[in-house]
Amino acid sequence: MAGLHRDGSHPNPEFVSGNSLLLPGNGLLHRGKRKLMSQVSMYLHFCQVAPRLPTPMDIRDRILDAAKRVYAQHGFRGATTRLIANEAGVNEVTLFRTFGSKAALFEALMQHHVARSPIPLLPDNPVDPEREMTEWVTAILAHMRENRSLIRTSFGEMEERPEAAVSMCEGPNCAGMLLTDYLLRLQSLGLADPDGDIHTAVAMLMSSMFGDAVSRDLMPTAFPQPESEAPSKYVRVFMRALGVRLAMQRSTGARSAAGD
Repeated sequence: MAGLHRDGSHPNPEFVSGNSLLLPGNGLLHRGKRKLMSQVSMYLHFCQVAPRLPTPMDIRDRILDAAKRVYAQHGFRGATTRLIANEAGVNEVTLFRTFGSKAALFEALMQHHVARSPIPLLPDNPVDPEREMTEWVTAILAHMRENRSLIRTSFGEMEERPEAAVSMCEGPNCAGMLLTDYLLRLQSLGLADPDGDIHTAVAMLMSSMFGDAVSRDLMPTAFPQPESEAPSKYVRVFMRALGVRLAMQRSTGARSAAGD
């Protein structure tokens, strides 16, 4: 028989014959004496199962995540494709096959960052403005802090690569517009001072969060302490600036006078 040794034995010691399975140290297992599932389990015990191969999307995300870390640390010029490929665990050929060029990779990185920026929604029908805004500020501030190094680097290269800095601001800009709409609803419901300067108040809150995220580790005493309570402290000052608390008290008093 082709492939057999001269003595008739098979060159592969783990050869599976028609009726038997030879495993190291276990002798012959006759199929008629063991269930198929038992044989499969024993066979897998001695065989290494091949890991799942990464999909193109897995590789793309790995490269983007690596590019984010390398860019935040080294800037655009220092973030070479070799460094990024090494950080991602791929070779440069794979990087260029996936993105085409370094410029295209960084354009995709900025788009990736914007797409992943969490912009939590505020309710259409406000019930508890302080709680709702505190949860919202907490989420926005956490994302800014998480991307502190990336924001710093992009702003440091703003003269050379302004599009990167603009991308870093897209999420906060959208968040500010959502907050403005929410505050207008509060005014329409009588839950905020109708003469409150919403635009200026929102600008001050967003600037405070941005400064907190980027500079707290450099100037810790310049921001509310402890860090975990900063969102609630920002919101309370913000609400007072727009007369939200006073408006809620007036609204409650008016309902009580009406017998509600």
